[in-house]
Amino acid sequence: TTALLDQLGEANLRFQHTYPGDRPDRQPVHTVYGGANLFKADTCVRMGEIALRNLQTYAPNFVELARVLQLTGHEHLPTLEKDIHNLTDYLDKLPADQRRQEPAWLAYTVYNKIVQKLKTEAVEDFRIDFEDGFGNRPDAEEDATAVQAAQEVALALHRRPQGARRAHARHLFEHLARSHWRPAAGQLRGDAAQGHHPRADDHDGALLRAAGKG
Repeated sequence: TTALLDQLGEANLRFQHTYPGDRPDRQPVHTVYGGANLFKADTCVRMGEIALRNLQTYAPNFVELARVLQLTGHEHLPTLEKDIHNLTDYLDKLPADQRRQEPAWLAYTVYNKIVQKLKTEAVEDFRIDFEDGFGNRPDAEEDATAVQAAQEVALALHRRPQGARRAHARHLFEHLARSHWRPAAGQLRGDAAQGHHPRADDHDGALLRAAGKG
């Protein structure tokens, strides 16, 4: 019995190492799925640009958004464009210790945070879909699309700011390592072509090499 429990214990530890479960840090607020054949390095950026353009079209300032969402105090906000501009200028310069005392501060802050989010990280979690969003395709086409998608991911990581790129690549490599990812030899170059797991501390370099960009 003891020997059997020891074997089960070892198996459970290996399983936990491979599949540690949800990460303890912050989770994405939403997930976007898109067909692998349509994914490009700038897909998420373009989605953010479209969202920002729509916001600026239908809610060009924080007062308009506050009215639509009926945020606290929206009924006391100005209606004339000149008054809205003056209030915005006033809030821009408001000292930190006075902000929470200003009734318009909530609406002003919410709007600016939305704009900043759309400019920097409109899509928090994008899944490159090889299932429903991709459909049934010949193996050769699916393999070619996988390589192309990897190249687009590498290019997207390469364009990110250095700090964000390192954090994003580290999470990606850890996921690949846990999944026992093995690219087909001859299709990808560098460390991946030899069947080695990319290390988390390789940042984006290994992915760029694997995609033929390094």
